[in-house]
Amino acid sequence: MNRTKNSGSQLADKLSLWTNCDGMVVAASEKALPLATVLAKELELPLTINYCTEIPDPSNRVKSIGSVSLNRAITHEYQHDLPQDYLAHQVKLLQHQLRNCPTVPYPSKMANKVVILVDSEIHTTDELLAAIEEARKNNALEVIVAAPTIDPRIVRELFDIVDEVFYLNGTDELVPVSSN
Repeated sequence: MNRTKNSGSQLADKLSLWTNCDGMVVAASEKALPLATVLAKELELPLTINYCTEIPDPSNRVKSIGSVSLNRAITHEYQHDLPQDYLAHQVKLLQHQLRNCPTVPYPSKMANKVVILVDSEIHTTDELLAAIEEARKNNALEVIVAAPTIDPRIVRELFDIVDEVFYLNGTDELVPVSSN
């Protein structure tokens, strides 16, 4: 917990521009909830959850074919060869699992709000695509991704689909990637 508090405090320091703004901190996974809780408290923002999980590729369980959040499902275009009933079943199954996680209420209204999407570690964009899409579809003013660990190979890819990306590198220094 001390490491989580430390990481949350470091992220909050760099995200201090958004303290008490018209926004929300969103935990993107159950594992990210403790970190998101620290960040929300330090930024004086409400905390909510939009858990997001990858849809496993049936031919290679290490790969994913998209992601699912509570209200959205995103699949890769090249996955048209998969049976549609498999995709539909996976989406329903994963959304059912997400809805049965112990959660705080998730507000569907993100319009004109800053959404700070928090995860404990990010290895692929699939881990967040559905949550990002959820924020965009609900007309979020700004979508920010924050995590202690983000695979360096996908930072640019994330930056292409969100407004800001913040992460901690190996020396515990925060590295912002910004459009400004």
